[in-house]
Amino acid sequence: MNENLIYVLAKVDFGSITESRFKDRADAVQEALRKDYPIVNKNNILTKIQFDFNQSNEHKIQQSNERIINLCSSNRDWGVRI
Repeated sequence: MNENLIYVLAKVDFGSITESRFKDRADAVQEALRKDYPIVNKNNILTKIQFDFNQSNEHKIQQSNERIINLCSSNRDWGVRI
């Protein structure tokens, strides 16, 4: 292998928030961010696809939908997804 080539594999994962807790808190979070991010985008569902591979070349694919808050600044140059 080339001495200048570095192989990196990383995974960052956070626990999911339950649907009921998300609904309870989503409005408060949106209101807190409204000054900087006044535009609410309608696409509030994120489709997550996870590919798992192992050493025996077996693979598993999981797909799930998660509700998100999707906001943009007034000039649409910045946004936030929670």
